[in-house]
Amino acid sequence: MTPELREKLLAGLKDGSIVPYLGAGVLADVTNVATGEPIPADSGR
Repeated sequence: MTPELREKLLAGLKDGSIVPYLGAGVLADVTNVATGEPIPADSGR
């Protein structure tokens, strides 16, 4: 990644013109601390 691209991406994140997308897989291994049950990360369909 060039320094210019990095700056452009950071500026877009800061001004809201770029919105990060995190898919459901990002929560795949997250569990409820009390029960150990997986945290639902999608609509279940």
